[in-house]
Amino acid sequence: MQLRELRVLLLWISTSSLSLGLSFALAGWLEGAYYPPPRDFDLASPSLLGSLFAGFVLGVVQWLQLKDQGMRIPIRWILGTTLGIYLIATIGLINNNLSVWGSFNQPDTFRGSIQSTVKSNAVSGLLGGAILGGIQGWTLRTRVVWCLTNAYAWSMGWGAGRGGAYFIDSWGYWRLKNLSTPMQLAIHLGIVGIISGLISSFVTGIILLRLIRYSRVG
Repeated sequence: MQLRELRVLLLWISTSSLSLGLSFALAGWLEGAYYPPPRDFDLASPSLLGSLFAGFVLGVVQWLQLKDQGMRIPIRWILGTTLGIYLIATIGLINNNLSVWGSFNQPDTFRGSIQSTVKSNAVSGLLGGAILGGIQGWTLRTRVVWCLTNAYAWSMGWGAGRGGAYFIDSWGYWRLKNLSTPMQLAIHLGIVGIISGLISSFVTGIILLRLIRYSRVG
């Protein structure tokens, strides 16, 4: 890997993870301010508007970076990212609720809760990531590869993001409980965005370098 490609990869990872983390954090803070009653932060998930907002921000940031690399990327890329992040968050919340109801009469352990959270959200990342990659990659030469890459990347990323947020919230519970509801939600969802963004963008970034090479050759 050349130095220039390494810079592109690091920029892709940093901008993707920061934009997703900060937009989720902002959406969480606004949601907490609008709905002040306490809620279950272990299962806290981005709202409809929050996930759409975060997906849109991520899509715009990635689209601008790809344009800067000389790739001809249509606006459809932003639409795919927006819809994909929304589906990942929505399906993840549904799977979380189903797993909770399914284990209602079973002993609740910290390790078991984390495993359940990671598994259920990995499935949502797989489904939503495939749709995200399918729409993004519609105009790419390797559209199937990009679809499969995003399915794998977001399955790992979203599962780890939700599981990591659960672990950090539980570890720092006594510190977080003294904060306001908006701040708690901002921290929780910001962690989800940062972790999932780091992992997913690292995986997709490796394939992205190959796409940039092809676009320059073509």
